[in-house]
Amino acid sequence: MQKHFAKHVFLLLMFGLLLGLLPQPAYAVWHALLDEDFNRDLQIENNRWPWFTDLRNNLRWHWNPRPAHFRSEGDDRTNYGWGLQDHIYNIRIRPQDEFQQALWCAVTNLNDPDSPRWPEDENYMNNQNAWVWWGPVDLTDAVSAGVSFWFYLDLEHIAGDSLSAIAVNRDPADLTDENFFNNVPIGRSFTHRIVNDWSQQIFYLDSLVLAGDEDNLVSMLGEDEVWIGFVWQSDGGDIAGSGAYIDDLIFSWDDGLFDIVPNDIFLGYPINEDSTRWTDTTPLEDEEIQFMVTFVADGLGETPEFTVDLYLDDEQIYTEDISVVGSPVEVYSVTADVLWAATPGDHVIRWELDTPIDDGRVDESDDDNNSIEMAFHVIHNVAPVLNIISPADDPTPLPENDDALISFTVRDTLDDNVRITWYWTTDTTGIYSDPSVFDEFGFIGRSIDLNRQEPLYEGVYSWDWERDEDLQPEMVFWIVGIAVDGWLDNHQIAVSPGRFYFPLSSASTFETQLPTESGIQGTYPNPFNDSVKIGYDLSGKMRIRLSVFDISGRHIQTLIAGEISGGRHDISWRPENNTAGVYLLRLETPDIATTRKVIYLP
Repeated sequence: MQKHFAKHVFLLLMFGLLLGLLPQPAYAVWHALLDEDFNRDLQIENNRWPWFTDLRNNLRWHWNPRPAHFRSEGDDRTNYGWGLQDHIYNIRIRPQDEFQQALWCAVTNLNDPDSPRWPEDENYMNNQNAWVWWGPVDLTDAVSAGVSFWFYLDLEHIAGDSLSAIAVNRDPADLTDENFFNNVPIGRSFTHRIVNDWSQQIFYLDSLVLAGDEDNLVSMLGEDEVWIGFVWQSDGGDIAGSGAYIDDLIFSWDDGLFDIVPNDIFLGYPINEDSTRWTDTTPLEDEEIQFMVTFVADGLGETPEFTVDLYLDDEQIYTEDISVVGSPVEVYSVTADVLWAATPGDHVIRWELDTPIDDGRVDESDDDNNSIEMAFHVIHNVAPVLNIISPADDPTPLPENDDALISFTVRDTLDDNVRITWYWTTDTTGIYSDPSVFDEFGFIGRSIDLNRQEPLYEGVYSWDWERDEDLQPEMVFWIVGIAVDGWLDNHQIAVSPGRFYFPLSSASTFETQLPTESGIQGTYPNPFNDSVKIGYDLSGKMRIRLSVFDISGRHIQTLIAGEISGGRHDISWRPENNTAGVYLLRLETPDIATTRKVIYLP
């Protein structure tokens, strides 16, 4: 659910949690300008000593051009600057397995610039002055800005060396005035040893101390060009220490606004009054659904009131005004207090956060990320289609001392389980129009749930007919099945094409009971939206034609054309590539033609 946390989450944690004891200005959304662990620079082949980076977003690190008044006299002390040290590094915050580096102020070998003198070298140079800087950046819209870094400083108490973290609103390359160190705004200065460990420091750019005047505070907020940097000075006559090392440097600014971002949509299926199953599963027709959205109010402090709106197919179905405590890591949720009965077709759910309310909007860092939507398709959950294959001959004698076998097929495209209930009856009158007639039928039994692997299932039901005390000699009856899939009113009725009979001696002495008239007996359901079951009677064996026409009389499809045995039969018609409307079913026999009207509503 929590998909979108960007690197500024880490920045806020550092600024807010690790430094919570320091006095800080109020802030909301922080934006990373620089996140520098220096390790990436080992992968840049053209980095030479002194260190100089490639462009990153049109910005790069710079080191000073060593003006004469910033260096000691003598040719052996003219090449120095900031470089990368491979084995003095900080692993406290973000340990690196492959690359381990820190930034260090070093002196180069005059005759071999590619081989710098390391801090451990005995001839590490004193009396240096050097600085390194990064920028410029635009802080026009900043209400706060800060620099966080880790450093290691190994100085003797007698040393006159120092490290200063600075911020200026002019290009440091132009700062050639000899009074530079008396005028540069300083965020932090260090002139003593930090014992046996790295230390994290932070300074805010709205409260810089102008060097030499601790009562004169300078702010860089609102400036369109700002540089940050580090100045190293060493004025000791003897080697006083091993220099200064810097790592895990972060420069970021705060716009004073919030950023309200939705991150996921969920569908809720109520289980009971106190429980809901939340998922992203597409609903089936007629399921009652709730909707929920999760979001983050990025920033610290309580947000102004904002509006949450829910749209279903561009129609607003829910709205709520809320205010939350902003946090870059807290995930909130809003649940719409409405239930929607899923209807077939394509749908789109859209949540909008921070939509206009009475007196305006919530001021945000980004107004283009306040909306989230999900498209889904609800398929009509059609009833299973059941066809009985046997008995087919009319009549078929019940087997002596054995079970009667009813073979069938059932098709269902959505549900994993279908159950079939079996009956026998000597009269199918009204079977399609009034399913309550099943109460008068002889119950045979229920098949097990058909855990289908394919939409079409072929099966056989074994019926121990000898246990049925209601069967009487000379009875002739149809097998009737009703298939259900657990959804309300989702059932399908089928009648066997032939009949069983209870024999006295042999089939040759038995007179079957046939309908007295031929014609369409009934249709079910009607109107229908997937398939319609058509029941028809034949008074004897005859050649028939059963056809479908549209309301204008245009022939659509022939369902049966041939010789069929007498008795009661049924067949299903499933329109394919046909539009909704009224259709005519026409049964033609040698003696009569009957027509029934059905309505197709897909």
